Amino acid sequence: MLQPLLDATVESHKQDESMRAIDEFLAMISHELRIPVSAILGWAEMLDNRQIDHTDFATAIKVIRRNALVQVQLIDALTDYASLGVNEFALTIRAVSLAQIVNAAVEALAPMAREKQIHVEMQFGHSTAEMDGDPTRLLQVFLNLLSNAIKFTVPLTFRLKTIGQKFIG
Repeated sequence: MLQPLLDATVESHKQDESMRAIDEFLAMISHELRIPVSAILGWAEMLDNRQIDHTDFATAIKVIRRNALVQVQLIDALTDYASLGVNEFALTIRAVSLAQIVNAAVEALAPMAREKQIHVEMQFGHSTAEMDGDPTRLLQVFLNLLSNAIKFTVPLTFRLKTIGQKFIG
């Protein structure tokens, strides 16, 4: 007599957990999608207001293109997730240059940093520091770190540099 009630309670609990997982996943994806969009909008606004010189024009186009591609990759991951029904993403592991990844993140968020009067100096020299990793996911990590650092920091200058094969911040 109590078994149907227990079964219904267990099923309800499973559905609540499932809905919480979906909500958390959607919150994470919306955050991940927002950062590249902010970079695209920041650079597009600077182009529209003619706030950049000829040298920065090429950088703006490159950053907009790269962040649009990040958007496509995130949407592809979201589509993969939806079709698989599991909480996993495919990783493409290969040797990646951390200097290039950090530089891409700094370039993408440059308009946001300028607006908050934050200056980032990068001194990578001829660093060949590499690691095995997924370049898209690593870029997401650095975009998140720098975006949060910019949001919650007062105007300042900070330096990122390599010493040998190590990054120092």
